Amino acid sequence: MAIIFSNKELSTDSIACGGSFSILLTLTAEPNFIDDPENPGTEIPVPGATNIVISDTVSSCFRITGLSSPTRGTATLNNSNNVIWTIDALAATEVESASLEFTVEHIGPCSGIVEVNELISYDDATGNVVTFPSPVIDVDCGINFCEDRCADPVDFTTSGCTDSIVFDAGDVCIEGFGRIVRINTVLRSVCPDKRVALAVILNEVDDEGNELSRGMKVLTVPAVTGEVCRDINVNCVTFVVPDLPDTTLPPCADRTYRARFIANYIDNDFDPCCPDEE
Repeated sequence: MAIIFSNKELSTDSIACGGSFSILLTLTAEPNFIDDPENPGTEIPVPGATNIVISDTVSSCFRITGLSSPTRGTATLNNSNNVIWTIDALAATEVESASLEFTVEHIGPCSGIVEVNELISYDDATGNVVTFPSPVIDVDCGINFCEDRCADPVDFTTSGCTDSIVFDAGDVCIEGFGRIVRINTVLRSVCPDKRVALAVILNEVDDEGNELSRGMKVLTVPAVTGEVCRDINVNCVTFVVPDLPDTTLPPCADRTYRARFIANYIDNDFDPCCPDEE
């Protein structure tokens, strides 16, 4: 077996969200030696690997945007995530290396430490077994935002008898990321002439399944009149939910909430049967 080195390396170990980097594939082989049929007792070199086919598919978080000519063989872009590199023969008479470089751009939602490979395969007619490393890259998709604060005033002056003015107020930060959550629910079969106390408890569920408190409201639902029990629609129970620092989720990420409800009658006809105090 004649492949003595294979490698896949990145031009950097970190990029910003949407950034680009290069991938370099390298393959090194040494020739095989066989008996010379014309000179018994001597050996002649033959290529260490023939009909090489390398297929490299990058993760769906990336796409291939540029492809350089390899030092040996040919490379073609099969689709935006896959490149095929073929070499007829390598190391025919001496140790020989070949390399291929291509450019990749981050496009997916993934961030943090991301594995670049989805799949990379090697095949040749000589029977070499080759594996490539699976490098990772740190994708920084952090968002900088202003903390809540009082608005800073910006002064400007208009001259007398001026109908219009153009003024650059500078940068304006969105003061707070978050959500307004409105919850609707139905109280089933509420008896007439009885008010209902309703508690709505809202929690957020983090990526580890922990519940984080986000708010509670206690409402008094007015009594309904009539002779039979009725359903009551309770609409627009509104919570203001800022993105708080007790979760590792970044601003503007998908968030999961969990609501619980507790309801009981306020009014009742219970008679304690206690004598009046003197």
